[in-house]
Amino acid sequence: MTNRRAGMIAAVLCATGLVSAVGLAFELQRPQVIPYSQSFITAENLASAQPALALDLPDESPVIRVAPVVIVGTSPERSTGRPEVSVAPRDISQMHCSDWKGLEQGSSSQRVRLCS
Repeated sequence: MTNRRAGMIAAVLCATGLVSAVGLAFELQRPQVIPYSQSFITAENLASAQPALALDLPDESPVIRVAPVVIVGTSPERSTGRPEVSVAPRDISQMHCSDWKGLEQGSSSQRVRLCS
């Protein structure tokens, strides 16, 4: 690809970005217009509408007194569904280990042994 063609592609991309930014700024600066529709306002809706703050509250609000409750108990033992078996770790001399190898990824100064 020649320098002239690469420059043209870069110019087109920059112009597209600028046009997009101008369009976004124009859209964000416009006041929000909510479309008016007659379908929302009907005689039935107006007749059944109630004022939002028309609540009949008594002068004194009722107080409910609840006696303190204390729950005493123990939590059940959590079961994993399998019996617990304690296995002593094997001695490294009993394992079949490979020679020391360098790591395939990461630092080459670190070495690892694979044991089975």
